[in-house]
Amino acid sequence: LAAQEMAPSDVRVWNWKAIVVMRQLEAVELDDDPDTRDERRAALADELDNQILPTLARLDPKDPTAQKVLASVKIHKSWRATHLETRKDLLTSAREDLVRLSDRNPADAATCDQILALDMMLELDDDAMTRAEAVLHEDPNAPQANYFLGATYMKRGDLAKAEPHLKKAYEHASTNPVVMNDYAELLRLRGDLDTADRIARECVKASRLPEARDTLALVLVARYDSTKQREFLLEAETLLKPLAAAAHPDVRFVISYARVLAKLGKSEEASDCLARIKGAIDKAPADSPVRKLYEEAQEEVFGY
Repeated sequence: LAAQEMAPSDVRVWNWKAIVVMRQLEAVELDDDPDTRDERRAALADELDNQILPTLARLDPKDPTAQKVLASVKIHKSWRATHLETRKDLLTSAREDLVRLSDRNPADAATCDQILALDMMLELDDDAMTRAEAVLHEDPNAPQANYFLGATYMKRGDLAKAEPHLKKAYEHASTNPVVMNDYAELLRLRGDLDTADRIARECVKASRLPEARDTLALVLVARYDSTKQREFLLEAETLLKPLAAAAHPDVRFVISYARVLAKLGKSEEASDCLARIKGAIDKAPADSPVRKLYEEAQEEVFGY
């Protein structure tokens, strides 16, 4: 605060302040008292969104560090946005900041990685694939570019093209939980259940990523299907139950949980799970992947 008062127009002071407040916002989530946590979170968010963000945008639009911090603040704000359009607008604006920065310094690999991550969030697949291929032309082992191409090919169902990219991403960023999870999922789809099980367990142990628990549960279901060992299903049930019981659960996790319950012979509980998310499924686009997952689960639970 003293530095801010002495140098109110110094972009370095505001960069530092933004970083400190973002870290404080992340740390406040560890507060055990919900009243204190909510009050503190609201105050910090207000400071970041209504003081720091507009000041950084005004001070020096050409300062590269300021542009990076400004983009980070917008991304941080998007995490707290309650409306999808607001979130998309913030991520798009952050991406534009970083693209301008990258255009002035194409050799900045860290900025390019951030742009690729935002491209994935915004589903700008074609632009991002061009950017990722250009990065790999310079550095074939670049983790973020390999991850993006691998994840995109996997989403499109081209597992053969996805595997070498996700394998390289894992080899060069083996502690990144998102990379670990998607590589484990690819291995599951390719039928390498032993390796998928090992990597998925590493991911669950190393992170709180809910998708990792779902991926490990799906691996365990596949192992049950090939061995009929019930303990695989019981472990999958334990992994998925807290995800499905959340106040606003990801429908994919509820579908996975329903399928496990059905395989365990708990048809009534499985039916209740699917009924709970039917409204959300009805609102999903006709070609949405979750609709296909829901229909497959219905076949397992109801036989049609």
